[in-house]
Order: sequence, then structure tokens, then C-alpha cells
Amino acid sequence: MGAIHSLNLTDLPYDHCWALFKKRAFGRGGPDQTRNLESIGREIVKKCHGVPLAVKAMGSLMHSKVIFREWKDIETCEYLDVVGDNVVNVLRLSYNHLPSPVKLCFQYCAIFPKDATIMKADLIQQWTAHGFIQCSNDLEMDKVGNDYFKTLCWHSFFQDMEMDENHDIESCKMHDLVHDLAQLIMGKELLVLSHITPTENVNLGETRHLTVSLHKEREFSFPENLSKKLRTFISKRCVANDAWENLKFLRVLHLNDIKEVSSSICKLILLRYLSIRSFCLTSLPQSISQLYHLETLNIVNCRPLKELPDGMWKLTNLRHLYIAKSTKILKKFGRLHSLRSISPILFLGEEEDGRGIGELECLNNLCGHLRIHNMERVRDGSHVRKAKLMEKWKVYQLKMVWKVRNADEGTNTDYSEVVEALELPPNLIELSINGFPGVKLPLKEWLANGSSLRYLVEIKLQECKNLEETPPIWHIQPSLETLEISSMDKVKHLGGKCTSTSALAAPRLKHLTLRHMRVLEEWVETTPNSFPLLEELIVEECNMLRIAPSDFPTVKEIKLNCVGKEGVSSLLSQPSSLVSLEKLRVDSCQEMSLALTSSFPSLKGIYISKIWGLSMMCFSAINDRHDAPSHFPALEKLRVDNCQELSLTLTLSFPSLKEINITKIWGLSMMCFSAINDHHGAPSHFPALEKLRVHSCRELSLTLTTSFPSLKEI
Repeated sequence: MGAIHSLNLTDLPYDHCWALFKKRAFGRGGPDQTRNLESIGREIVKKCHGVPLAVKAMGSLMHSKVIFREWKDIETCEYLDVVGDNVVNVLRLSYNHLPSPVKLCFQYCAIFPKDATIMKADLIQQWTAHGFIQCSNDLEMDKVGNDYFKTLCWHSFFQDMEMDENHDIESCKMHDLVHDLAQLIMGKELLVLSHITPTENVNLGETRHLTVSLHKEREFSFPENLSKKLRTFISKRCVANDAWENLKFLRVLHLNDIKEVSSSICKLILLRYLSIRSFCLTSLPQSISQLYHLETLNIVNCRPLKELPDGMWKLTNLRHLYIAKSTKILKKFGRLHSLRSISPILFLGEEEDGRGIGELECLNNLCGHLRIHNMERVRDGSHVRKAKLMEKWKVYQLKMVWKVRNADEGTNTDYSEVVEALELPPNLIELSINGFPGVKLPLKEWLANGSSLRYLVEIKLQECKNLEETPPIWHIQPSLETLEISSMDKVKHLGGKCTSTSALAAPRLKHLTLRHMRVLEEWVETTPNSFPLLEELIVEECNMLRIAPSDFPTVKEIKLNCVGKEGVSSLLSQPSSLVSLEKLRVDSCQEMSLALTSSFPSLKGIYISKIWGLSMMCFSAINDRHDAPSHFPALEKLRVDNCQELSLTLTLSFPSLKEINITKIWGLSMMCFSAINDHHGAPSHFPALEKLRVHSCRELSLTLTTSFPSLKEI
């Protein structure tokens, strides 16, 4: 479009390059930073010509080189002296030093389009399908594949990593130059056919990986000269249904926008990975159950598909099964003894139909996250015991969901036998109970008797409408770090005495959320300093709350939403105990009187919104003087909006306050920035204030009697 001003990026300065290289090369587990190695390393950095990607790649490579000779060989390598695109040369050198199986895994990534998001689990499953992962134990295949992935990350072949909720890498991308290198190495083994690529006279003799991306109106038929070497086929559009007969050696198959799957797919006897994405596919052929080597079946994006063929329980090598929420779990799925993941959700059916919870009995290789829905269909404790959840030692996250039409169903049906028969996996990290309709949940017995649940750090109890009480979970489970209790319509009291007088009530709890507790009145803690490590406190939709603890010495963020006047006052009644508080947010509360007159040394932001009847918000200290220390030395932002009858007085010093935003106040009778006994020679109370905004307010009385040396916008 024509830039008015162009900014040409220069090379990264040498000192910065050396710091980056040194951090990588001599990091933990790397060689010692001797004088000889340092001098060689500086020469290597010079040959990277100030390109950070090259510096990182070389630093990662040298981390694995320990002796002087290895460093010297890299310094004198011909790749680093080639004139031209030095980055690709450096990446090629790094690639050459990868282990052989990791090399295969890297070059395979050329099949993805540039800038594509690559899902780690999906990539590892495709590596496995092609036999790239060298591992004698099939059960460790995913672990070794994950190690290969980390190796490529360390050598900067992957970037833009996205983390999941457990801070594990979920997806990544490839730099364009890295992608070019993968395509260069793959050579003629990779072929991409698009609508701009002529299909006539295309040589498929050496093709092992084929991607077809054509216009919707064009149907692709396989050429006669298609190589028997073909191992991967990715179709972005429809393909002819008679196309399978000549592809007997396929390992990986992606199909998109197909209306039906030909029964001849059974001829792909070596197929190990099958992914189908279609919004019009309603059924799969029975012959698919003859793909005995299939390891991954991904049909999560086939929503119209309601049911799977009955014979699919014969796929005993199946390791990963991904199906849509609208698709019934296959019958007798318990015979898939190699199954490691069922995602995203396991919807239970009737036990007699081969879809009940008892089918989990022999699936002891399941790992990661297990989500079990339709638990209301489990009416017999013997079926729960048959599932043998306690033997699923690789399951780290367990979520169980009950769905009933109304709360009364839970009171009319006895679910106690089912939950009492539950025995949790021993290595659980996260436990979530959602929609349990019964009156009593034996959570205390699970945790008290489950001495092996020492890794359990997160518990969520949600929408258990009929529960009348919840045990003091943070007392029972000392390893707990995150707790959420929400949508409990009958719970009036929380808390209780600690089980051990010598122990802290919640020694490790960091995140606590109470949400949609409509009748909660009292939250009582009898043990002083019950939450020594709590960092985040969220209380929402608890209008009846009257009594609550206020001793939170380490809390950094407090969010209060739809909490009664007494509840807010109780939670904030001891400002001296909130010395670590950085952010305070109060929303949708009524008749609130907030007086902050003590010191908040760490508070950076105050956000007040939708308070009906906020009679006073006061930041003032009795007998304040200019030489007195600020009560809010770190406060940077103050925002108040949608409040009524606000009287705001600021008479203290706010050395860090940069922004004040007052919006939609009906009845703002006074907003005063004045200092007691202020005089012209006194220092400003707002030396850093840059923005003062008062918007959509009525009956405004604004008084500014102090100086604002940094003010840029009113």
C-alpha cells in the first residue's frame, strides 16, 4: 500500500547474540564455560551474522558438545562458511547433528502448510503410524515421541508454542525458513497438488507423501502412475470412492468433505492413522472394522455421524479414539485393550448394550484426561466396581458428569450406592464432579481414606443442586492448590475445624473460587491464618453471604461479584492482612460502604463497578501529613463505573497512580482531590497521573486543589 516510513531491522548486536548463545550452550547440563570453548563460541556467534534464530540453533547444538575437538569441528564446518542464506545453512548444520529417527520426524513436518498450527499429540501419532519412533515397548511410544518433540523444540525447529491448562505444550508452528529446510530435505518424496498445479505429466514415482487441495467442483482421481511408495495421503476435497484399491501401503490417511466412505477402505490393511472431517457423513462401512493395524481414529469433526459400526471392537491395536459428542461410543469398547485415550468425552450408554462404565475394566492403559458423561445411567454400584478406576494409574484428570432433567430426580433416586462404590485413580491430579444429583457426596471418605491421593492438587464441585453440605475440603486434602465450588443451591455453611490442631487448614491452597452459591450465609474458619499461600480469591453470586474470613496475607487478587453488603465488609474487614493484594475488583454489589484507610503496599489496581447505593468510597487517613508514607505506593489504576451516589475523596499521596476513570455515576455529588493543610510549596499528591476521565456522570461537583505535573489527558 506504500509505507510513509519504513523501518529496516538491523542485525542483533553482537553482545546480545553472545548472551543468547551463552545461555543456550552453557546452560544446565551443558559443557563448562572454559576459556577455549568461549573463544570458539564467540567465533561461531560471528558466523551467525546477528540472526537470533541462527544463534539459538547453534547454542542449542553446542549444548550437546562437551569436548574441545567437537567445538572446533563445528567452528570449521563448511556450512558456516557458505556465502548466501546463512540461516538455512546453520539450520541444516543443526539438523545434521540430530539423531536419525528425529531427522525423519522433522522432515515429515513438511507436509503441513506454512504457518499452520501443529497439534503435538496429532503429530506424534502420525510419527508413530509411519514407524519413525524407535521404541521396543509400545506402551512407551508416546513418551519417546514426546522426547523427540522436545528435542526439535530445543533446537528451535518449532516456535510459537501454546500451552494447555497443565502447562504442557499443546501446539506449535514452524518458522518459514525451518519449513523451507524440511521441504528441501524431503525433496521429491513430498508432492502438493493444488488448483494451480497441473496434474498432467506429474511424476509420482518417488512420492511418499501426497497432499491434494483442489476446488470443490473438482473431484480427484488417482493417476495410474501413482507410486506404491505412497505412505501419506491428505485430501482437502472430495476423492473418488474407488480410489482405495491402489493404495495398499498407506499408513496415514486424511479425508475431508466426503459424503461417504467406500467399503473398499478395508483394503488399506497397513493403515494406522485415519482422520475424517465431514459435515455430511452419516455412517461408516462395516468393513472399517477390518483395519486391524489401525492405531488412531479421529472422527471428532463428523457431527452427523450418530453411531459406529458394531464390529469396531475388533480393532485391538487402536490406541486413540476421537469421536464427536453426538456419536455414540462403540459397543464393547472395553475390548480395545490398547486404548490410551478417548476424547473429548466418553458418553456412557446402557451396561447391557456394551456401552456402560463396566467396559472400562480392562482399559488400564488409559492416560491423561478421562471425562465420563451420562453418569446418571449408572444405577448399580457393582458396575462402578467392575470399572476398576483405581487401576487406571495413568489417568491424571478425572471428570464425572451427571445430567438429570430436574433437581427432584436426584432426591427420588438413590445414587449413594454408585458414588460410595467409586474408587479414584491413585495418581489423580485433578478431580471434577459436575451435576451430581444426590443428597450426599462421600467426598470426605474418598479423600480421608485415599491416602494414596497425594498428588491431588485441584478439585471442582459444580452444579450439585441437592447437596446440603460440603465438607471442608481444604482441611481434608492438604496437597490442594486449586478449589472451585459452584452452583450449590442448598449449601448454607462452609468451613469447619481443621482435622489436626497442629496443621494449617489449607497449607498449599493458591486459588479458591466460590460461585453461584445462592443461599450461602456463613463461611467460617476457626483456625488462624487458614490460607497462608492463597493468591487468588473469587466470590461470585453469593448474595446471602454475611460472615466470611478476612485473613489473607498472601492474596494477590480478589474478585467480588454479586456479594451482599455484609459479605463484602467481612471479606475486606482486615486491610492490614491484605499486604500482598495487587488487584481488587468489586462488581454488582448493593449498598456497599468501602473505606480503605490502611496501607496497601502492593495494590496496583482498583476496579469498582455496578454498585447500587455506594454511599462512600474513601481514601483518606486521619491527620495525614505530606511527609507521611503513601498508603498506596504501587496503585496505578482506579476505575469506578455504573455506581450511584458516589462520594469520592482522595487526600493521600499516590506516587504511582497513572489513570483515574470515573464512568456512568448517577449522583456524583463530590469528587475531591485535595490535601489537608495543602499549600503551594507542598509536593504533588499525584506526580505520575497521566489520565483523568470523568464520563457520563450526573450532578457532578469536581474539585482539584493539588498539582498534576504529569497530566496529559482530561
